[in-house]
Amino acid sequence: LAFQGRASIPRTGDARDLGLSCTVDGHARAGEARIDTLAAEIALARGLALIPRFAIRGNVAAFDGAGRIALLPEAGDSTSFRLDGTLLDPAPIASLAGLHDLAATGGRLSVSADGPPGATRFRGRLAIRRPHVNEVWADTATVDFAGRLRATALEEWKARIDARSLVFWPLRPRDLDADLRWDGLHLQVEARSV
Repeated sequence: LAFQGRASIPRTGDARDLGLSCTVDGHARAGEARIDTLAAEIALARGLALIPRFAIRGNVAAFDGAGRIALLPEAGDSTSFRLDGTLLDPAPIASLAGLHDLAATGGRLSVSADGPPGATRFRGRLAIRRPHVNEVWADTATVDFAGRLRATALEEWKARIDARSLVFWPLRPRDLDADLRWDGLHLQVEARSV
C-alpha cells in the first residue's frame, strides 16, 4: 500500500481551518479475498472533502466513486457524491465472515448523496442475483434505501427489502417484502411473506 499525504493544522484549533490532502495507491489480500487496485485521492479543506477519485477492484467486487462531501455547515458548498459497484464473487470472504457457504451470480450497488451542509440526503440500491448464505438462498434480493443526515446524526432512514423465492432450508420457498423506518428515535419494521 503506497500512500502520500500532506496536512496543515491551524494554530487556532478550529476544525474549519484544517487542511489535508492524501493519495492512496495499493493492493491488499485477506485470506482468499484480494484487492488488486485501491486508488483514492482526497482533499479536505474548510469543512469540505473533495474526492475526485475512489476506486477498489478485486476478486470479490469493484467500486468507483467521486464527488464532494460537506462535513461542516461552514463548508461553503453542498454534498454531491456517487458510488457504484459490481459484486463479482463473494465466496472468497466466506471464511472471513465465519460462513461455510457464500455465493451469488452477481450484483450491483449504487449510492448517492446530495444536499446542503447539515442536511445531506442519501439513497441507494443493492441488488443481488441468486444469493446463497449457508442454508438460506433466494432467486433475487434487493434493498432500496434512503435517508437524511443532520450534521453527524442519522435523522431519518428507510429501507425496502424484497427477496424472491427465499428459502430457509428445509422450509418451502417464500417471497418476502419488508419495510424498515428509523425516525431518529425508533425503528419500525413491517414484513410480509407469501
